[in-house]
Amino acid sequence: MSPRALWLALLASGAAQADILINESDADTPSTDVAEFIELYNGGSGVESLTGLSLVFFNGSNDSSYFSLSLDGYETGDDGYFVVCGDAAQVAGCDLDVSPDSNLIQNGADAVALYRASATAFPNGTAVTTENLIDAVVYDTNDSDDTGLLPLLSTGEPQLNEDMNSAKDTQSLQRCSGGARETNGWSAAAPTPGGANACDIVPEPLIGSCGDPATGIHAIQGNILDVNADASPLLGSLQVVEAVVVADLQGGPLANGDSSYQYSGYWLQQADHEVDNDDMTSEGIFVYDYRSNVSVGDRVRLMANVSEYNQVTQLSQVADYIVCAQNQALPESTPLSLPVTSLTEWEALEGMRVHATAPLVISDLYGTGYGLGNYGQFVVSSRLHFQGTEIALPGSEVALAANAQRTLDALLIDDGVSASYPEFIPFPDETGLRADNPLRIGDEVAQLSGVMHAYRNNFMVIPAEITIDPVNPRTLSPQVAVDADLVIAGMNVLNYFNGDGMGGGFPTSRGAPTADALEMQGAKIVAALTAINADVIGLMEIENDGYGESSAIRQLVAELNAQQLPGDEYSVVVPAAEMLG
Repeated sequence: MSPRALWLALLASGAAQADILINESDADTPSTDVAEFIELYNGGSGVESLTGLSLVFFNGSNDSSYFSLSLDGYETGDDGYFVVCGDAAQVAGCDLDVSPDSNLIQNGADAVALYRASATAFPNGTAVTTENLIDAVVYDTNDSDDTGLLPLLSTGEPQLNEDMNSAKDTQSLQRCSGGARETNGWSAAAPTPGGANACDIVPEPLIGSCGDPATGIHAIQGNILDVNADASPLLGSLQVVEAVVVADLQGGPLANGDSSYQYSGYWLQQADHEVDNDDMTSEGIFVYDYRSNVSVGDRVRLMANVSEYNQVTQLSQVADYIVCAQNQALPESTPLSLPVTSLTEWEALEGMRVHATAPLVISDLYGTGYGLGNYGQFVVSSRLHFQGTEIALPGSEVALAANAQRTLDALLIDDGVSASYPEFIPFPDETGLRADNPLRIGDEVAQLSGVMHAYRNNFMVIPAEITIDPVNPRTLSPQVAVDADLVIAGMNVLNYFNGDGMGGGFPTSRGAPTADALEMQGAKIVAALTAINADVIGLMEIENDGYGESSAIRQLVAELNAQQLPGDEYSVVVPAAEMLG
């Protein structure tokens, strides 16, 4: 059925206005976002009043509204379209130019919704609601799914990525099929404000029958020579593949019983007898779909769109699938070892089953810059590495070489949940990360197997099996040489900001949001510094508010000294200035 025929079918089944839907959205445009727009469409039934309708824009950072727009007094054009934009000089076919001219629509994860209600019912900060909701689009530009916005869509409908074709600045999100609050039939293409969407340019292939010819996953992944230019050679096309499910993280219970969206998808890998003879083309691929009734070991024939998400080639917008067989032998796992000579070695394994050939060491808990507690990730290497500037002068060849060596000797281990701040992290064992069950740098990963995934150029293994040996337990106190006559320590106090220094002034620009939170933060810092018992302590990330009695450093030192024996108190080193630059 063509998009126009679909709209006419919808019009025949309901009253007027019920079929006015959001038809196109462009939130990210070249350079400064001055060409953003939202397009409504009634299926081509001609002029139709929009009175009584409102557009409401929701911010994914707090899942509440940041802008609402009344459509009272406006109507669709003769062709059924109505376009709202920020700058009519930049958007052809714009019917309603509203302020501001630039950055009118946030880039995501955010949402726009069409309500049969007054715009005054949605002051800024209004929570997401489905009351009087007609249609909605939840979208992003390479962001994680926003579970607080997804209720705007029908159950199981996907959040859309405007960068699904790695062209977020030059493409818009466009409805090609589906009804109200459905986004599974959307695609991304060059913007068409006030005109027909670019949906039927290429006829859709048929899925065929199990065993019919299909596109090899290696052809979709391609032979990548540069990890910074790793888009699929078949990007944007609809393809049929037939392969074995090797990992399933569509969502479900975690080891502690919690329910999670996990990765909202699963991984397919070509059967061993169907691979090509090129070691630099991956035989595995991620499928972004959480509604497929498939399990590990199923042989699946799948028709879906080839897209990119954060430099990971994937299949999305699944049009159809068939489970051809169950309980199939999994494709052979590929051995991996560290370090590699180039990140293209990891790229060639993207989406495939892998296993470590030797024990690895936990070398970093910071990962991609988010950390273990933020995304449930840590780094393994063949050995521990120093920062280049710890062993050589900044900018020197030795320092730069050390940093480059570490890049090639680092692999992320991921908890299998894409959402941030997971309540349960399945490391170091299935009982989960706790204060009395920590993960420490220097511990050994004795066994590792799973599927290779990535976030941009940060390659990761999502384990099917992992064994972590706590071979580097924390000592009860710092190890100090017996003949040491001066002990110097450093500590990051993680944004110790004390408000106005008299119990008020919260929240501050950084640090504790309340006086009670500061009290808890200070108690933990004081306990640690007291146990360290150094002669000289350098503090990092403490508020730079001078050295007066109400300053952050004076308050912290006063609390520290309350725990010291008489004569062992600390004093503050005050430079010859009121405060640091």
